[in-house]
Amino acid sequence: MNLRYTAAVVGADLTSNGGIASVVKAFCKQHASETPRNFDIYLLKTSHYKDGSKLDNYVLVFFALFKFLYKVVTTRRIIVHIHSSYGASFYRKSVFWLIAKLFRLPVILHLHSSKFDEFFLNAPKFKRKYINWILKNSDVVIALCNDWKRKLEQEFQLTNIVVVHNPIEHIYQPNQFEGTGELKILYMGFFIPSKGIEDLLLTAKRLSDDNTKFRLSIAGKGDLEDYIRTTIANLELEKNVNFVGWVSGEKKAELYKQTDVLFLPSYNEGMPMVILESLGHGIPVVSTDIAGIPDIVINSKNGFLHRPGEIEAFKESLKYFQTDRSRLTSFGAFSHSLAKEFSLPKFYGRVVDVYELLYIKHFATT
Repeated sequence: MNLRYTAAVVGADLTSNGGIASVVKAFCKQHASETPRNFDIYLLKTSHYKDGSKLDNYVLVFFALFKFLYKVVTTRRIIVHIHSSYGASFYRKSVFWLIAKLFRLPVILHLHSSKFDEFFLNAPKFKRKYINWILKNSDVVIALCNDWKRKLEQEFQLTNIVVVHNPIEHIYQPNQFEGTGELKILYMGFFIPSKGIEDLLLTAKRLSDDNTKFRLSIAGKGDLEDYIRTTIANLELEKNVNFVGWVSGEKKAELYKQTDVLFLPSYNEGMPMVILESLGHGIPVVSTDIAGIPDIVINSKNGFLHRPGEIEAFKESLKYFQTDRSRLTSFGAFSHSLAKEFSLPKFYGRVVDVYELLYIKHFATT
């Protein structure tokens, strides 16, 4: 096999939870199935996210830097692909960026955080200059959605941005919806304030007060778990709300199969994997019109989008599917057709297109 170059992929430990780990894992999986391959992947793990301590992360970074330096010295053609969030994640991974530029290697900065603009604006002046310098001197900055691209162009005057949406790893047979019965609603994600957890429960309360037949399953984990359990009891929602907790693998897939509508009332997002996964099952979505969500949920086609905090509007959109359940089928079919545009092979191809452009620019004549 004639491998022309190496892609040094800087990201999270693939066994950890989180969006970066999911994306990198999916990319590596697709790469393994591709033939022929023009490059190999050299994975550099820099964090465990919440699964490990800060010390674990620093140890990982130390060994990853050592491996990276060795690879840079011993390998001629390397494209460096850095997956970054904000805060400590950005600063840790910026060390890899500096080393890559020291050796005149092309660098892709793949931003995964919806809070990056907030992170930049709240940073001290000297750090803002550092962040701005890295963004402007990256060969390519990958944004997860068109909204992020627009914000980055306005805030940093960047001209090196490419939009690559997160992938849907599996596209299943579309869900078959029952013509009668309770509306099965799913929330899946971390239990943190920015996910709209309070609005989730208040919407459930209003549905209950309207005598709507529904069952809300809450799956995930996070700091607000005790708050969720207490609020379910205080609002007397035990008959309508099922606390599931964290799910993965077959249990996660089975939960999607039992779902009529995904409900994600977030205040802050990027390109939510839970919505992409729902499209892969042909599930309608009720969510908020922020960040990358309007790229994958088309109002009145495969779901409804509202401003964050519009609890009454959330309630009415969910009731829309319960009052005429045939709508689930038409909205679900649109979700499933849209999913094909975000398939894993298409995501892989878009990233490789970026690699190939950088290869031609930096290495084709060497």
